Amino acid sequence: LMQWGYAAETPAATAKQIAAAVPEDEATLLAQTQADILHTSGDAVRRAEYEALLLDVLETPGATDAGIQFACRQLALIGTSTSVPTLAKMMQAGEPSAESARFALASIPGAAADEALLTALSHATGTARIGLIRVFGVRRTPGAVPILTTLTKDANADQAAAAVAALGRIATPEAAAAVLAARTPNRAEALAECAAAMVGTDNAPVAAAFLPALVDDGALRLATRTAALRTLLAAAPDVGLKSLDQWLDSDVPAIASAAVTILTHMPGGADPGAIIVTRLQGASESTAVMLLAAAGTSRGVRALPTVQELAITGPEDSVVRAAAVATLGQIPADAVSVELLTDLATTGPGTLGQLAYGALVTTPGEDAETLL
Repeated sequence: LMQWGYAAETPAATAKQIAAAVPEDEATLLAQTQADILHTSGDAVRRAEYEALLLDVLETPGATDAGIQFACRQLALIGTSTSVPTLAKMMQAGEPSAESARFALASIPGAAADEALLTALSHATGTARIGLIRVFGVRRTPGAVPILTTLTKDANADQAAAAVAALGRIATPEAAAAVLAARTPNRAEALAECAAAMVGTDNAPVAAAFLPALVDDGALRLATRTAALRTLLAAAPDVGLKSLDQWLDSDVPAIASAAVTILTHMPGGADPGAIIVTRLQGASESTAVMLLAAAGTSRGVRALPTVQELAITGPEDSVVRAAAVATLGQIPADAVSVELLTDLATTGPGTLGQLAYGALVTTPGEDAETLL
């Protein structure tokens, strides 16, 4: 049946059979049942039948661990609010069934599952509580923010850190405020993740307000500061570009190097053209090539006049001139770019002519099409 992708019209296995399953049944009875469940996609009626079957398994007295774990894994895929009461009851029954129930509930969407998980959290202890805390981060449950905020001050360091991480993933203004007030070692990483989730939403200004402090905090790991700067460039480009310019001037080689990497892979919305133009003046050959690459990858229209000038200046074998010609193929073209590239493609020497032809092919924008 599995070979031909056939799913039974009615469940092939009974609840009693699944409830009595042992690990050796994984490759036979349980595998066939799983295949049948997967083939119910798009069929709400048949999914409801299988959901009822799986709930019967969980309510069967003496059900085996293998049967319970199988039913919960499948409910994580197809479970609805109908499954919540049974799973919530299991959450209070202790391990290992509580762990299986938590796994299923974590994947069931909706307020009913959120409420059941919150109730379970108020009674859980130890690793079970940490697992539940993490679930709220995965689900991004705003309703969990008050209790998670309280847990950021928990005497148990692992639980406090888990709460801060979950709040960072929930990424509401209230969650961000709680993370800002926290004192756990993972606070900065949680703030960086929170900010990244806020970019592109109405909460972007909230992220823009606390990101500069992360970018400037020399006590943090450079990776965290770099992630914060990338996000700041997306959330508040003008502010981010000022910080990036400062990093490029840093006496710390690792910071300057990170700035160069960011400059050549700019987040969307930030045009580093002004920085590039200023730094191209008097730059070494290798630095100029790097800056031109940054202008191209960011499609920096502010740098376009300078790039055009470099494309027609200098000897024919100039590495900088060649880089400038290639960069024109990445920045939205104006009439000057099209005329310059057309002239080089038709009359320019060897390599420059080939680069100009390639740039004409790739230069973006509807205006380029019209001008050509």
